[in-house]
Amino acid sequence: MRTTRLYPTSMNKLLKYSLACLFFALACPTIQAQTDWKSYPYPAVNCSINFPAPPTTAQEGDVWTAQAKHEDVIYQIVVYINKQYAKTNVEAVLAESMNGFINPATDQIEKTESLIINGLPAKQVYVRSQDGSYLVFQTLASNTKLYQLAIAGTNPAQTAAKAKKFLDSFKIE
Repeated sequence: MRTTRLYPTSMNKLLKYSLACLFFALACPTIQAQTDWKSYPYPAVNCSINFPAPPTTAQEGDVWTAQAKHEDVIYQIVVYINKQYAKTNVEAVLAESMNGFINPATDQIEKTESLIINGLPAKQVYVRSQDGSYLVFQTLASNTKLYQLAIAGTNPAQTAAKAKKFLDSFKIE
């Protein structure tokens, strides 16, 4: 009976095995780099954010957007430009922003958080929709802009983890 070994038996085979392992180890970072997140600065709306894939951007009037899709997850930032927000009614602006995004008839809010992001008041909400999608939505207002960030996917745990990476990368410059 012949025994199969899981390791090389001669020096020549050992060298080939070692070279194959080295090639594999060198190739893996190249494969990983294709899915690395990259920071995208947007001077027109005074912010930067990381996306896992190159986003498409558009502007229509006072509304600017950047959006990317990667591994069946959608990442989006919408900025409303040239809006005047008094600091006294930021909570009302944030609530109105969330209400425009969430449909109470089809969406179940799992959690809402009040945050301070880049020194500005913000709201973050986790939503499960009837269609099976899971959304994490964040909104914050400066004196002249309203920023809305959203990520949507079908796997709640995976979407929440990716949302953290996406939302935590947002910076106002």
